[in-house]
Amino acid sequence: MWLKYKLKCFFGGKSMRRVLSLISSVILTASLLVACQKVEPEVANYREQVKQFEALDLNSLKTKIKGEEQILVYVGRENCPYCVKLVPELLNMKDKLNLKFYYLNVIKTNDEMDKFFDDNKLEYVPSLLYCGKGEVNNIPLDYDYVKKHGSYNTEELTEQLKTITLVEKTSETKTAKTESTKTEATKNEPASSKTAETK
Repeated sequence: MWLKYKLKCFFGGKSMRRVLSLISSVILTASLLVACQKVEPEVANYREQVKQFEALDLNSLKTKIKGEEQILVYVGRENCPYCVKLVPELLNMKDKLNLKFYYLNVIKTNDEMDKFFDDNKLEYVPSLLYCGKGEVNNIPLDYDYVKKHGSYNTEELTEQLKTITLVEKTSETKTAKTESTKTEATKNEPASSKTAETK
């Protein structure tokens, strides 16, 4: 009773209900603001992990695709549970593969991003793209395996990537050897056949 009288005097005679309503509203608003700013531990961990990949925007990715360098692009976002599970696996694979890893964050999309997804037959995130020399290869991920086991089959994915990069390196080596053989053959031709061709 005494507290009620003191509060009534303090708030200028306003009813106790209004005062309690005001206090409740302030507390509720403050707690909502704090809750909204709190980042889930998985998301915070994800943000730290993707910093180990070089971030790309869509225009930079298009430039990289046209370039000669072969790269692996992880396409994902922080609010995707499959993405959160894939990133640690990719970091483990990164050391085993001789590839540059990049990250395309798709938390915000636009028409240009949608067109890129359509053109490259990307239906889901996360996605892995093996890019370079004007080509984009979508590397399939086994989501059923993740549902069943709670993580990606890293060994299978690593072998798949090694096979892709090995095939690429083998074809580059064959091309280089063919060019080298042609050059050597030209150098070793007898002088008489060279002069006959130029006449």
